[in-house]
Amino acid sequence: MCGSCSLAVEKLDFHLRRSRGWSAWRRGRIHGTLPHAWELCWGLGLRTCGAGSWDYSHYPLNCMGLITLMYLPGWIFLTVYQDRLFNVVWRVQYIRTI
Repeated sequence: MCGSCSLAVEKLDFHLRRSRGWSAWRRGRIHGTLPHAWELCWGLGLRTCGAGSWDYSHYPLNCMGLITLMYLPGWIFLTVYQDRLFNVVWRVQYIRTI
């Protein structure tokens, strides 16, 4: 579940970076909500099959025990970190020496 979300976020981020007007803060709002929506959808799907593997019911700000907003600051931090790391990695060049 997390791996597929990471791939979807990375693909979306690449397209948003190429579009003009999508600043890091605008992309960050999308990346802050997308993992929560992804986890909620997966949780609802798994719950209907009787296979839910996590429960956030004991956390404050939870939604049906499937997600909690307590993790939102962490997602925002990781989004900003990923944005900065992307800028560094994108500038790396391979220079062949003989």
